[in-house]
Amino acid sequence: MPLQSWRDHLPYGRVIAVTSAGKTAYAATRHSVFSYHLDDSSVERISKVNKLSDTGISAMNFNSDQNTLVVGYENGNVDLIRNGAPFNLADIKRSSILADKRVNNITMVGKLAYLATGFGIVVIDLEKQEIKDTYIIGPAGAYKEVNHVEQDDSFIYAATNDGIMKAAVNDPFLANFQVWTSMDNLPQTGAPYMFYYHFQNHEFVLVDLSAELGTVYFRQAEPQGAWEVLHNNEETYLWSMRKANNLMLVCAHNRARGYSESGETIFDNEVYTGQSIWPFDIAQMADGTILLGDRDRGLITDGPQGVYAIKPSGPPFFNARRMDAWNDNIWVASGGVDQTWTNNFDKLGFYGLVAEEWAAIEAGEGSNDLTSVNDIMNVAVDPLVNSRIAFGSWEEGVVLINGTERTIYNASNSTLKNSTAHSYVSCMVAGLNYDRNGNLWIANSYSDRQLHAMSPQGEFTSFSFQSALGSDKVMGEVLAAQNGYVWMVVPRSQGLFVLNPNGTITDPGDDDFRFLTEEEGSGGLPSNDVYCVEEDLDGEIWVGTLEGITVFYSPDCIFSNEGCDAQQILIEQDGNTQILLATEVINVIKIDGANRKWIGTQGSGVYLLSEDGLNEIHHFTAQNSPLLSNIVTDIAINQANGEVFFATDAGIIAYQGTATNFVTDIEQIKVFPNPVTPDFEGVISIDGLAYKTNVKITDAAGNLVYNMISEGGRAVWDGRRFDGEKVSSGVYLVFATNADGSAKNVGKIAIIR
Repeated sequence: MPLQSWRDHLPYGRVIAVTSAGKTAYAATRHSVFSYHLDDSSVERISKVNKLSDTGISAMNFNSDQNTLVVGYENGNVDLIRNGAPFNLADIKRSSILADKRVNNITMVGKLAYLATGFGIVVIDLEKQEIKDTYIIGPAGAYKEVNHVEQDDSFIYAATNDGIMKAAVNDPFLANFQVWTSMDNLPQTGAPYMFYYHFQNHEFVLVDLSAELGTVYFRQAEPQGAWEVLHNNEETYLWSMRKANNLMLVCAHNRARGYSESGETIFDNEVYTGQSIWPFDIAQMADGTILLGDRDRGLITDGPQGVYAIKPSGPPFFNARRMDAWNDNIWVASGGVDQTWTNNFDKLGFYGLVAEEWAAIEAGEGSNDLTSVNDIMNVAVDPLVNSRIAFGSWEEGVVLINGTERTIYNASNSTLKNSTAHSYVSCMVAGLNYDRNGNLWIANSYSDRQLHAMSPQGEFTSFSFQSALGSDKVMGEVLAAQNGYVWMVVPRSQGLFVLNPNGTITDPGDDDFRFLTEEEGSGGLPSNDVYCVEEDLDGEIWVGTLEGITVFYSPDCIFSNEGCDAQQILIEQDGNTQILLATEVINVIKIDGANRKWIGTQGSGVYLLSEDGLNEIHHFTAQNSPLLSNIVTDIAINQANGEVFFATDAGIIAYQGTATNFVTDIEQIKVFPNPVTPDFEGVISIDGLAYKTNVKITDAAGNLVYNMISEGGRAVWDGRRFDGEKVSSGVYLVFATNADGSAKNVGKIAIIR
């Protein structure tokens, strides 16, 4: 993965829309699109990283006349990918329309795309890549939600939530609501019509009866016949209907059917490759291959080349409340409470990226059964045994997974306590963190034993702070610092709690603790609403609050008689002195190998700050980068290669950072790429360095070309001299010296212009 590039880590299993172009099939999820080429079985991921401008996909179709893939979004945004080149058409999204802008469906007619939206019909001229017309067809020109658009030689039809409307296709005033009339003699009066099609000499409709589960009717068009039931609910939801080459296709909760014009069943499938299906959409390619967009299995193709299920690698769900990483092990806590810390009772499971492969942990059986575990709130990777992963559940306590071993720890087999504030039995854990000795620190909410430590051998010690915390509070994030202090966030405007066990975890007699708040001399926090706490490489404690960042530069002073207050960072901007990020809600702070600070916010995306926080290196938002959303819930860093993972409310995406783990000596310098070829436009990475290594680049004659200080274990060079000019072809030497001069090494870079 090139430095300073992006890649998505999105779920590709739940496909909501399918379409095709020649021998290429396209499948859309809510977050991204992927293509599958039948000739060579190649797969391309299409997301905000490369061609899409947004997330929240709601519709997709392909226009063969203009060789354009059209992607519509829930917020009205539209992307056109013509001949592989993306073009964003954001007119609907930016409009002042006070109605639902969701793109429900897309119909292609010649060079035009008809968008059925939450307020009416929008017509896009794909050749000109612009909006041609908008039809507001409700009574007296009111907005009216349209679910599907169909056109024949005489009329254009709009399937709506209370019937079907039509207008003469050649009427020059289709934007005038008065030319639109309601169709009579429909099978259900006033019901929501999801699809309406003319197929050869028949009409087909899918009626969603809401309380019922939907019915497909059909009738002869000329001469007009009586409506007949083609496909009823059969105790299963109907999701989609599509007109194909010579079939009318219908997909339901657990089956896919194809019908002839006269209603004869051509195929009826409930199982593919021995597994049941749950298709959300269905289509047919020119060679007859059936395409299914499945809820779990991605894209299923059934054609002359056989049956295949295609799903690019990714997590099973987009949900990510918290993440933790230890080099090439990145694990995800899917989340499970609302804003009031009330259970969602989600069973989204356990998943992570291990050695570049996304893996989900199966539920298991017997004592390994995890099917009862709800609401995964947090995750921690053991730094001593990376295969040992701890998950915190907002109902079942702690789930410890080590290879095939799974153990649930709760009030029945540990010192953890059940909630004192809930009528149902629940052991609530939202905070987890391993210390450098492999002890797992656990925050136990609504308990008179608010903090617990589990040793690597599985022995528990509990701590009670009744005088300071009571037994009715939510306990949030936990940080086990290098000096032995344990920090705990107490949400709901309560502040920070700090324990000093004095190096004797199992002996509570010498423990000391402090409750830190806004009060001067007792923390001096800018706000009691604390969201996160992190330790940097210098042992400083960085705290994220409702009102920005504050830092305990000398945390040892917390337990002094004089007390200790955190300090906010003052920066100069436009000639004015102000507090760093004082207006931002700080959800997460993470430290990279160069001691720089990655800051995730509640609505302003991600900041990368210098070591001291005074300089802004990057500010990524959903508007200026592939970041999926400006709401960033967590950040995890693979320190081995510098990849930074951002968990957002729209899924996970990663940025290839420049800082990595560092070593104590400099035994082997690794340069990439090497040689640097004429077509290379990125930056050159020099890895295998010590912390703050001094790196000098010289030409073969010994003339200094450039010098820099490494970012953790990596230095980055853009191949230019001090004056900004590119260096010429040749062999360049890399001289690396660690900070105290005790370790040195030399490398070479070959550059070809």
